[in-house]
Amino acid sequence: MAKLEERNLRVKEKKGLSLETKEQKNIFSKFEEVRIIAARAQQIAAGAPLLLKENEIPPGLSDPVELAKLEYKLGRLPVYIERE
Repeated sequence: MAKLEERNLRVKEKKGLSLETKEQKNIFSKFEEVRIIAARAQQIAAGAPLLLKENEIPPGLSDPVELAKLEYKLGRLPVYIERE
């Protein structure tokens, strides 16, 4: 997580954005959530490794969309959305 935060900081510094004025917690609109989950489900369906531990996956769950929702719910997706 530290690497992701460092990368976000570098992007903000490069664009000359003030950290105080543009900083926002991970609050996504429902449209952003759907887009994030859909993109991750597509990655999982294509064979990307899961970001979940074995004991976190309910038995019998193999649907990529449901796995992506679970990853999102647990906060495992390293996603950064920059708004203008």
